[in-house]
Order: sequence, then structure tokens, then C-alpha cells
Amino acid sequence: MSPEHIVRWGKRRWRIEGFFKTAKGRFSLERFGQGTRVGVYRYLVLSMIAYLLAHWGHLSQGREGLPQWGAAAKTILEEVLPQTVIEGLLMEIEQRSALLRSHGIEVSVDGCKI
Repeated sequence: MSPEHIVRWGKRRWRIEGFFKTAKGRFSLERFGQGTRVGVYRYLVLSMIAYLLAHWGHLSQGREGLPQWGAAAKTILEEVLPQTVIEGLLMEIEQRSALLRSHGIEVSVDGCKI
């Protein structure tokens, strides 16, 4: 192989390595168990479902062009699973109650059944 050919393949490899490093770090994909065939299928199915839901969220906003995936995922979470968003909000308020009290803020949620 010529040196130019090796350099070209090396650049491609590092792009791919960078993608997988980002995917593992940002999306916790190292915990999905892709070491087995079933794990790979499970990962592919979950990825496809997540993509389709986020794309559906983008389309439901009536926007054109490339989607902002974070905003599309947030839209779907709020529309399809609002209970999850509310539970997360209540947990965060509970976890940060000491910080809030230290700044003179008291938060109480009454009449909320979850």
C-alpha cells in the first residue's frame, strides 16, 4: 500500500473511533451488552425506536430542515410520557431542598398524587 492510501484509511478509522467514543460516553452505550448477537439486535431495535420517536417529535413541531435532536426528544418525552417528566421534576425538587432552604426558599407540593 502507498503511504497516501494508509493515511486515508487511518483518517477514516479515527472518525469511526471518535463516533464510538462519543456514543459510549454521551449515550452510555457501553452498558448495552453488544457483545452478543441478541445484544446487538436489542441495541439496533432500541436505537431505531429512539430515532423514530425523536423524528416524530420533530415532525409534530411542524418544522422543516434538519432536526435539533435534543429538542425533538424533549418534545416526545413531554407529549408521550408526561408522568416521567413530572416525577423527575419532583425528585429534583426533593434532592435540592437543602440548597433551596439555604437560600430562603421553601417549596412544597400539595395535592399531588403520583
